[in-house]
Amino acid sequence: GTYNRYDPSDGIFVCNGVFSGRRNYHPHTYEVRYQYPSIHTTPADINNGVVEIYNENFFKGLSDYYLEWQLLSNGKAVKSGQIRDLNVAPQTKVQLKLPIGNTAEFPGELLLNIEYKLKESAQLLPAGHVVAYDQLSLRDYDAKSHFAIAAPEDTPVLGGDFNYITVDGPDWHIEFNRSNGFLDKYIYKGRELVNQALKPQFNRALTENDLGAGFAGKYSVWRYPNLALKSIDTKQEGNVVKVASTHGVGSTGAIVALTYEINAAGEIKACETLTADKNRKDVSNLFRFGMNLVLPARYNVVEFYGKGPFENYADRKSAATVGHYKQNVDEQFHQEYTRTQESGTHSDLRWWRVTDLSGQGLEIVSDGLFSASALPYSMADIDKGTPTEVMSPSELKKRNATYVNFELKQMGVGGVNSWGEIPLPQYMIPYDDYRFNFIIRPIE
Repeated sequence: GTYNRYDPSDGIFVCNGVFSGRRNYHPHTYEVRYQYPSIHTTPADINNGVVEIYNENFFKGLSDYYLEWQLLSNGKAVKSGQIRDLNVAPQTKVQLKLPIGNTAEFPGELLLNIEYKLKESAQLLPAGHVVAYDQLSLRDYDAKSHFAIAAPEDTPVLGGDFNYITVDGPDWHIEFNRSNGFLDKYIYKGRELVNQALKPQFNRALTENDLGAGFAGKYSVWRYPNLALKSIDTKQEGNVVKVASTHGVGSTGAIVALTYEINAAGEIKACETLTADKNRKDVSNLFRFGMNLVLPARYNVVEFYGKGPFENYADRKSAATVGHYKQNVDEQFHQEYTRTQESGTHSDLRWWRVTDLSGQGLEIVSDGLFSASALPYSMADIDKGTPTEVMSPSELKKRNATYVNFELKQMGVGGVNSWGEIPLPQYMIPYDDYRFNFIIRPIE
């Protein structure tokens, strides 16, 4: 038992709920809340600020609420306003024009946030409480237009010895380990950015739903596979150095290829591909397809443009809104889960930064939306892997490092039930070919 040695219990069975034992929100609480609104907003003539409001209530109009809107350009508010009087009868739809004005002056992605708030306190709810909200898109984000590295005239210097391949610029140094093919050191202006191998990641710390579905055994081939180096090659091409390696992935029959283009500014344009063995029909789905890197603990700030502010996943992100967020690494792991498990991921990222307090660190972008997390714990710390071995988050000890996972895809967390039901098919990652393009660049 959780409280003593003698009360019988079945691990953490039925020790779950929408709210935590301290009556705080779990991340999934926001999702449950979002799925039960009585006010719905959809675009009508959205570029001219016209939206349609549907009052789903059967007996109550919307006179007790006011509408608050914000126009976001690349995740930051550029205009806002309120509509105090909402004359929408029960079970009716009304079109409303918001005074957003000319949006052509604002660059990049444009989003419209709409919230419905109480005018006055009602029972347990204070005035200003948000009873429903939506986020509408006026202009989509163009990830491919942001996916490029600089083209400086200088060329990095390719070197090395029997143990390492080195790539050097005027104020930075990168090393690849010849024994495993991984980039395992990156020093920028005298500061160590990466101090462990940047390597492929297919696993995640098992969630309660994963354990209930038996994924610890069914997907074991992807849990901690041996990545065997098959080849590594280097060449200087124009003003960039290219490093390419191939790796076998345990007993899956798959081949992972990693290619890096490094310019004189120390930017790394990379590609991770997985080529499945098409003759193998017995290989399970993947937990995730992405990469993992480790930074020193001084890099303890995450700043990102994507879904937030709370953690969210492929099948649990409707409640999260796209915006520009800045948080501490220590805040990323949800400390009120009953057991340690996967936590802290943010989806639909446009860019992701991990920095120190001065703003120096790394930025990651891709040619499409991606997801990422940054934790003060290693995968082994939070991945206990059995239904009966339960470790409370309160028992975790912070490491002197920041562990970053970033990926093209991560399997959904499920939640249909916790004793065998798997995530819906569209949120699974079948054994197949995948390609993940990303850029890692130093920032200051």
